[in-house]
Amino acid sequence: MTVEVNSISLQEAETNGQRGDNPLVDRNVDLIGHINVQVRVEVGHIEMNVEDFFAAKSGDVLKMEQGLDEPVTLWIDEKPVARGRLVAIDDNFGVQITEIT
Repeated sequence: MTVEVNSISLQEAETNGQRGDNPLVDRNVDLIGHINVQVRVEVGHIEMNVEDFFAAKSGDVLKMEQGLDEPVTLWIDEKPVARGRLVAIDDNFGVQITEIT
């Protein structure tokens, strides 16, 4: 089976220190600022039945319902905290925060 995959182009992020004026959280975090949290970025999701999932083979493509231009969601401890867009930073992915939820 041949599957055609189209490449996508992400905007290169500006990493020269330019940021928005407002911090993600506008509160005093002195007491908890040292605590590490795991941030998860959800690019999209799909829904499928178990039979189709277990029939999937290496190389199969699972099409998500989200479009390329739709925002991604940032999660902390299973709670959505922000939305953003995927960007490229050198050879890596990054997320530019666009909205605090």
